[in-house]
Amino acid sequence: MGKEGVNVKKLKKRPASAARRGESESFRLFCTNAETIIQSTNESESLQRNIPKPNQTLQRQIIELVSLKSISLPADSFKNEGIFTMNNLITRTLYGIIFAIVVVGSIFISPILFAFLMLVVTIIGTSEMNRLFGYNQTTVFKYIPAFFSSLVSYCVIVLHAMGYIDAEFLFLLIFPLFFPFVHSLFSTKHNFTEIAAIHYASVFFVAVPSALTLYFYNTEFIGETAGPLLLLSVIGMIWVNDIFAYLIGSKLGRHRLYERISPKKSWEGSIGGLLFTLGGAALYANLSGNLSVNQALSMAAIVVVFGSLGDLTESMLKRQAGVKDSGNLIPGHGGILDRFDATFFAVPFVFVYLIIVQ
Repeated sequence: MGKEGVNVKKLKKRPASAARRGESESFRLFCTNAETIIQSTNESESLQRNIPKPNQTLQRQIIELVSLKSISLPADSFKNEGIFTMNNLITRTLYGIIFAIVVVGSIFISPILFAFLMLVVTIIGTSEMNRLFGYNQTTVFKYIPAFFSSLVSYCVIVLHAMGYIDAEFLFLLIFPLFFPFVHSLFSTKHNFTEIAAIHYASVFFVAVPSALTLYFYNTEFIGETAGPLLLLSVIGMIWVNDIFAYLIGSKLGRHRLYERISPKKSWEGSIGGLLFTLGGAALYANLSGNLSVNQALSMAAIVVVFGSLGDLTESMLKRQAGVKDSGNLIPGHGGILDRFDATFFAVPFVFVYLIIVQ
């Protein structure tokens, strides 16, 4: 907190003499005003603009105390932030249904339509990733270097997955791997480490997983189980895990899963999501006959483990960027990265598993 840190013990031992009463009253008034402003803006600068200053030492002390309290809020407010309010649930449910209709409809209508949907996801996801890494540019043209890496990767993989190009054209993927080196030669604002981070995060966290979803239509890679039903089963498992982890964690969560990264996630929610996902996978296998029960359960376990890692990874990026959501595209859900983080992480591992067992 700097050289002028607060001495709490000294603050508590201030004599309650008549000479101090006026200052004590002012101190209590200052505390009340400080708490109100911190709750509404959460920025200590507002204290200096809007609050009376009884004396400079007292002001520095209370700013330190309130700042310390605000730092602990994410962990302390696990039960008190109202994350399971009815309004929040209604908003999430309504827009979640609209989102599900768009995704499921595109899956069954046409692989080309779904490829276009995932192209939009890649573009918006790359834009959000740019902002998380500090590329707060005012025009989309400033995002072109990272977009180049993402779009080349996405288009090459999708065209191969859909049978429009042969495997030898996959050599084009070498360009996104080396483009950060070229980009850094001409960048005056960012060094190579920063540029490589945003490029590779956009390619491997967003573009490649988005493109791999198109292989779930390809019987040559996946086998006879390939098709829209298989793709829907994977995405459905991801959704079941997300939904029940959220609901159970909100109602019953007591033990933090990974407090340093995501204070609201709990072990109870994660276990609940796992159980419901396994149960849903077994039910799907018995009803559809598209997968064996063992295959469905294995896929469900992969989805829960790596989907949760994807969720935590995106939470880490948001925490480092100092933002609550990656965007505000979907009310109640946040941005594309918020909605697809588990999908981006789980799909590559499910894809590899299906190739192995086919």
